[in-house]
Amino acid sequence: MRRVMLLALLTLVLRTPALAGPISFITGTFVSGSITSSFRNPFQVQVIGSIASLTLDTSSLTCSGAVCSFTSGTVFTFGCTPDGSVCGLRTDIVNGRITMTADTATITGNMANPFGVCCAGFTKFVVSFNGNTLTSGNASAVITPEPGTLEMVELGLLGVSVIGLAGMARRKTRDFQPSRGTLGRPS
Repeated sequence: MRRVMLLALLTLVLRTPALAGPISFITGTFVSGSITSSFRNPFQVQVIGSIASLTLDTSSLTCSGAVCSFTSGTVFTFGCTPDGSVCGLRTDIVNGRITMTADTATITGNMANPFGVCCAGFTKFVVSFNGNTLTSGNASAVITPEPGTLEMVELGLLGVSVIGLAGMARRKTRDFQPSRGTLGRPS
């Protein structure tokens, strides 16, 4: 009986994360950072802030004038979300774009599959630099959880709970002795 109750409780508890909103990492006030200023492969930009540090790495950079694009990469976050719910993350980037001027760059990327249970995300870096040193900047990464995966886990636990209840009911009816009006095995 305890197992069934525990599974039923887990089913209800797992419902809450399925309704979770986006997970956001932000760097906060700029502290320091670095950038590959020649915009060549491998390319890296890192923004270290008062709240977290975000790093974007790619080796598939293709540039044409003041615009570069990339088809793969990685975002690393060091630090926690502002509410402290998630700390540290490594996320693959599907594609991205860099728009630059002489001393500024805006870098955006679409992320995928950071947890295996998430399906989409977005990262953005806005930086000013002098050579390989950032003079200012901020970065963010926002990941939207996929509720469908969590709901499948929830339905699996609900199914196990129902099977457990059916098994308990079967045992109780098998052990019932109508002539005595009691539960229990014959003596």
